[in-house]
This record gives sequence, structure tokens and C-alpha cells, in this order.
Amino acid sequence: MGLAPGSRHPALTAMEIASLDELAPGRVRVQVGTGEPELMRRIGVDPTRPVARVADFARAIRSILGGETITEHSLAGRLENFTLNRSEGGRPIAIEVLAIRPKMLTLAAQEGDGVCLTGGASRAYIRSTIAAARRARSSSALADTPFRATAVVFALVSDEWAEHVDSLANLFASFVPTIASVILRDLLSEVELEQFEKGSPEERAALFTIDVIREMAIVCKPAEVEKALENWFALGLDEVCIFPVGPEEFLGRALSTIGRAGKSLRTR
Repeated sequence: MGLAPGSRHPALTAMEIASLDELAPGRVRVQVGTGEPELMRRIGVDPTRPVARVADFARAIRSILGGETITEHSLAGRLENFTLNRSEGGRPIAIEVLAIRPKMLTLAAQEGDGVCLTGGASRAYIRSTIAAARRARSSSALADTPFRATAVVFALVSDEWAEHVDSLANLFASFVPTIASVILRDLLSEVELEQFEKGSPEERAALFTIDVIREMAIVCKPAEVEKALENWFALGLDEVCIFPVGPEEFLGRALSTIGRAGKSLRTR
């Protein structure tokens, strides 16, 4: 489950996480991120100091789930002598950080149980970012603890993928320019990034040729899925979180194919 601290109190969030853990023991992982600044403003949340807010939020949740009694007033919210009584056998729950820029990446490496990278990021960005996170982790106080690297990857899987690839170009054209300038900096030139920032939706979409899209997403026939997944794991990822795209009528087959390919990779 992914969480933005501006819209949630850590105590209530910890209670929800604990309940989920009772329903699905050992299967719950939490990912925290800053949220989109404009959306935070619209719901009355001050979007300033986003990294510090995420850090306070993650620390509070971890302490509460760990059974500590908390009294503090931080960017995450006020807590007065709060204790969560988890059921016996309550296990540690991984808290990972959704990161794009260096400060959040550092937070993930120094305090998180892992990092998750956004969908649509270039392969070059993912490779270099995961490598940087692992280097930072190796010199942190948590160097000897597990650290999971995850990325969301859009996937268009169909024998007729060429007929629908424009849907990915239009999706990528909708990215926030300030985010695109980070996750696509190794893929688009400075001129192209400027065009992305200032151009019309059509001009943005035109930047995403099939060669560019293949560096941002899985685009292949069903028979090629396993090899495509291998190529993404080779970037240093421990987990690839697939976001399927395309017409509704072939999403079911695409998901089944991706599931079989993932199972095959896990049994190797």
C-alpha cells in the first residue's frame, strides 16, 4: 500500500496497517511518498518540507507498529501517549520509500526497508538510481539489513501491440514536467526536455517514439514477456510491479502471461 503523509495521521495509518497484517499475515508492505504538491494544496495540506514530513511519518508508523508509546508533535501530526495494542505475534512490517529525487533516495537508503521508483522512468535512470541507493545503504547504519528495490513498469503485452502503442505515448505525455526532467534526463536531450515542458500534448506525445517507449516500458508479444522481465530485473531490481495498459479486452490475457513469466523466473 502506498501512502502520502499529508492526507493521513500516523496513528490511524498504523492501525489500518496492523489490521491488514492480521488479514494477510506477512504480506503487507508499506510505501510512503510525498504525494503530488498541487493535490496536497487542494486538500489543505502545506506541501513544503516534503522530505522531512515523509521522514517523520515513516518514523512514527514504525515506532507505533513496534509497540512503542509515542508522545510527539512533528510534521506528521500530534501524538499524546499513544500506544497500539497489536495482537500477539505482530511481526515487523517493511516500510519503503517512494523516491524520485536524491533527497528522498537518501532517506530510503538510510532509514527505509527499500525504495520504489515511479512508472515511466527510463531504464538508465533506474539502473543508476538503484546503484546509488545501494551505495548509500552500504554506508548507513542499516547496511546489514535487507533493502528491496522496486520499480513500477508499464506493460503493453499483445500480438497487436503496434496498434495500441500510441496509448503509452499519450500517457507519458501527461507526466508532470518537473518529474519528467528527472526520470527521463538520460533518455531525452535537453532540447527535447524543453519541448516536453513547453509543448502541446501532441508535441509531447511525438517525443515518445517506439525506441524511446521501449526504454520506459515493456512493449512486446506474449511470447517475449519472460525475456522482457529479465531485462528489467537486470537493472538491479528485486521486484518489478507491473502496470498493464491497453484495451480492456486483452488485459486478462496479458496479466495471465505476465504472471506465468514471473513464476517461471522465480523458480529458476
